[in-house]
Amino acid sequence: MRYIIDVIIEYIKKNIGLYIILLLILVIGILSGSLTVNLLSSLQKEELTKYLSMFFVNINNMDLDSTNIFYSSLSNNLKILLIIFLSGLLIFGFPIVFIIIFLRGFMLGFTTGYFISEFGTKGVLLSIFAIVPQNILIITGILSIGVTTLYFDFSVLKSKRKYYRESYGNLIVGYIFSFLFFSLFLLFASLIEGYISPFLIRIIANYIL
Repeated sequence: MRYIIDVIIEYIKKNIGLYIILLLILVIGILSGSLTVNLLSSLQKEELTKYLSMFFVNINNMDLDSTNIFYSSLSNNLKILLIIFLSGLLIFGFPIVFIIIFLRGFMLGFTTGYFISEFGTKGVLLSIFAIVPQNILIITGILSIGVTTLYFDFSVLKSKRKYYRESYGNLIVGYIFSFLFFSLFLLFASLIEGYISPFLIRIIANYIL
């Protein structure tokens, strides 16, 4: 376990510049999403609040199938992973990584911003217990996968130069291995979203009502 942690830390240090760039894009997305909440009309906010209130009222009576939630979350994450993976293989498709990370930040910023805006302290608790746990893993995974994709693309472009000795075969093997490893973060995030988050939401819903 210690070896894996050391490898991850070394990987982050080696690619710290790419991590900073993608982290900035994520932060811009989060800020954009949270600011967008203020652009909603009173009617839009009222409709969203009404929907959420009804959801919280009925959640204890709902049959939330954790397995279905897990598979749905995993399916969505796998689609994102496939898009990023293919964009990496296309070499010049790496801007898609920027778009995906921005959108992930935007959704996170909008959701948490709306909860806090409408429910105050209760919205903070809802965000912490129902949104943050899986998103810590999702963001960590997507950032690392994004860095892996960018590193692969830049390395392939460098390999076309005569003085760069690393072969394309070695690059793609490293790309696939790193991609699969960081994809585990999204798998664990889906497990949390399917089997833990519904339980936490039920608890917080009783407090919000």
